[in-house]
Amino acid sequence: MIPSLGPVQVAALAVLAAADGMTGTEVAEHLGRDPRSIHQATRGLCDKGCIRVLTRRPAVGVSPAVWVATTTGRKALAAHQQRAAS
Repeated sequence: MIPSLGPVQVAALAVLAAADGMTGTEVAEHLGRDPRSIHQATRGLCDKGCIRVLTRRPAVGVSPAVWVATTTGRKALAAHQQRAAS
């Protein structure tokens, strides 16, 4: 079953599907969005199996997760784009 996605989730997933891995902050900067909205979107995408953590970047304090799109995420994005085109 292909999960339904919200507009911020679609935008974040499109960026992650085109990249080799990005942190939430990088996605937010790329989209010009508030990092909190991207944090919520990535949590939702992760819960739906659309993205996963590839690795964590070393940092002081909490190490930021590097997210990548999964096969399920790519299928969900393609289905959304197909529905939007029709």
